[in-house]
Amino acid sequence: MVFFQVFFWQLSHSQQADTIALEEVVVVHSKTPVAMRSTVKPVTIISREVLERQSGKDLAQILQEEAGILVNGAYSNPGKDKSLYIRGAGSEFTLILIDGQPLLDASGVGGAIDLRLLNAGQFERIEILKGSHSTLYGSDAVSGVINLVTRGASAEPLAGYLRGGWGSLNSYQAGGGVRGRLGRFDYKADLESRGTEGLSEALDQDPTLVFDRDGFTQRSLGVDLGFRATEALNFRGFVRDQQFEGDFDDGAFTDAANTYASGLFHTGLTAAYKKDKLEGKLNLSHMDTDRRFETAWGVSDFRGYLQQLDLWLSYLPGDWVQWMGGIHGQRLKMIDPLAQEADPDAHIWSGYLSALLRRKGPFSAEAGYRVNRHSSFGWNHNVSFAANYHFSEDWRLFGSYTTGFKAPNLSQLYGQFGANPALEPQLSQSFESGIQYAFPGDPLYIQVAYFRRDISNLIAYDYFKGFFNQSRQEDRGMELDAQARVHERVRVRVNWNWLNGQVRTPLAAGRDTTYNNLFRRPEHQWALGINYQVGRRWNLDVQWQHIGDRQDLFFNPANFYTAESVELSAYNLLNVYVSWEPLPGKIKTYLDLKNMGNQQFQEVYGFTSLGRNLLFGVQWSF
Repeated sequence: MVFFQVFFWQLSHSQQADTIALEEVVVVHSKTPVAMRSTVKPVTIISREVLERQSGKDLAQILQEEAGILVNGAYSNPGKDKSLYIRGAGSEFTLILIDGQPLLDASGVGGAIDLRLLNAGQFERIEILKGSHSTLYGSDAVSGVINLVTRGASAEPLAGYLRGGWGSLNSYQAGGGVRGRLGRFDYKADLESRGTEGLSEALDQDPTLVFDRDGFTQRSLGVDLGFRATEALNFRGFVRDQQFEGDFDDGAFTDAANTYASGLFHTGLTAAYKKDKLEGKLNLSHMDTDRRFETAWGVSDFRGYLQQLDLWLSYLPGDWVQWMGGIHGQRLKMIDPLAQEADPDAHIWSGYLSALLRRKGPFSAEAGYRVNRHSSFGWNHNVSFAANYHFSEDWRLFGSYTTGFKAPNLSQLYGQFGANPALEPQLSQSFESGIQYAFPGDPLYIQVAYFRRDISNLIAYDYFKGFFNQSRQEDRGMELDAQARVHERVRVRVNWNWLNGQVRTPLAAGRDTTYNNLFRRPEHQWALGINYQVGRRWNLDVQWQHIGDRQDLFFNPANFYTAESVELSAYNLLNVYVSWEPLPGKIKTYLDLKNMGNQQFQEVYGFTSLGRNLLFGVQWSF
């Protein structure tokens, strides 16, 4: 019974940089380091400076301030589960990387990694690539790829930082790290922790009841060691351990003393070679994920692991076409002796090839192809094409057509509830076009983009049928991202998203039914940010967000858990961050104030959200 309850719980829960640094190097775009000016597909960078100004926020809150991204649960009770939507697609359609290494939960219904496991304090920058990128990254990269880049090594023998923060709801943040270089070796190690007593996760509507608080604690440890064998060849090994423990309630308006614990252990080795016109990399990694639910029904454990190999070579024979080819292998395993196939596993092997036409005159382009072999459903392939046309150094048009896929996961293929070994992969076709303006010297930057994404063979679930391929999802939208330096110390940023989506479910006699299914995702979303650098020591950052009306589903226990459509009202958030550096570059104090207007809203129907709250912190760098 407990497996049944938790299974359905899973189903139901299922800044741009301060300057427009066009010469800044990004990796997520094509796996090789590429200057922002040379990227064919637009990339969003959240720089170290921006992350430093958001020290009081978690990863979900930071991502939500970006164009085209919504994280449902970002401002609910701090320990509540988070659902990441890029351009309206669910969490399972976004691939998250750490330093280029994919993160997947082989035991989960959707396979998406739990955002609560990841501590923003570990990361120096975040690279966001929206749209389908399965040709480079394979399964799951349907709506986007997010690369979380850990803090880099230091050129000095020893450098590091310590920080601590305390705030509302008995919240705390604590962390520290060291890094350095000794001859041919470099090292870095970070330990971060955060927690809170929290609020009641479920919304209490009965004045005669007092719901208990649902808190959490989270810990992250990361250790990296690098060795430069020659000028061209270097090796790097890493170990990361992430742990999360928290409380959760039984559902909308329903208190309970449930607990949840999850862990992620990730280790691997990288060998990188670069000399003249040839560059290559070998990535080997192993990742364990485990989750435990303790409820009135008992205890449920879920565990899985992922093993990966990714080998690629890049060659630039001349000065205008860069070729890349590689092989990618994954083995996923779910530890479940009671599954329809005990302890099931699956393999995916892929080969990929891409060509980047570097800018020659006004034109640049990129094309890619990938073929995949899955041990369950067999063969499929992906293609991509992207191009830019530069009217001048300041203006460019861009467009792309890509296909992607999301492989059915082990729970859907072989799990205890509704498994279907005949499931086909979910297949996507994506189109994007837009215009970008970047004025020299960075006083003004504007990007407007339109996208359309169609996903066929959408995997659905029915109590009687189990999992099956049926529906077609059709999403489209527009994004505006603009920023301007209105004064030498003042920068303003604004972004806006429009989203529309529907699902088509086939009926008999060639007919279908069409309805909007983007629950918890607004049609319109706005954000405005103002950063004011007050001399060398003071900094003020003000962020306003508007999330429009949304629809949600309420599984009403008074009506045999029948799904009822409910409306979630629009809300506005005003966040203010103030920092003071008594010793610039050495000691910083900060005050992070969230929801200054004390807005009362629901991100998920029947669940609480954060009222006005604050966090005060101190950081020392050495």
